[in-house]
Amino acid sequence: MEAKVNWHGRLTFTGTSDSGFQLPLGSDPAVGGDNDGFRPMELLAVGLAGCTAMDVISVLSKKRQEVTDFEVQVHAGRAEEHPR
Repeated sequence: MEAKVNWHGRLTFTGTSDSGFQLPLGSDPAVGGDNDGFRPMELLAVGLAGCTAMDVISVLSKKRQEVTDFEVQVHAGRAEEHPR
């Protein structure tokens, strides 16, 4: 797998991977960003939730279970001091 980010100024980036989809990455104005995209740590949490959800739905589907609603929530903490 290949992934890259392209810088667009300040703390604004676009992330792309082999699938060809793009997503915006940004940062909070308090640290010099423009609040214009996902924070990298948010993407880690979304990735974890996505992998978990796809595995669970795949297993349930193989077992012919009817799923009418499903959600995975990730709660993550961050260090107060750098490195965060």
